Amino acid sequence: MRYISYDYYVSNYGGNTIPDEEFNYIASAASAVVVLLVSTPINVITDKIRLAVAYEAETLYAQGGVDAIA
Repeated sequence: MRYISYDYYVSNYGGNTIPDEEFNYIASAASAVVVLLVSTPINVITDKIRLAVAYEAETLYAQGGVDAIA
């Protein structure tokens, strides 16, 4: 499950690093990382969750993106 969309990433977060064609895969991986780090189940997707996923997505992209995750 992705907690952010490409539209959120660009419009709300102000991201411009991750290309659209790689975004879904990276955002899914970033969402999984955030789920692992949060100690309680994520029942409501808050702005803090979205922000954490956006930060993690950019970190994963900087570390090699899809090639590094796969």
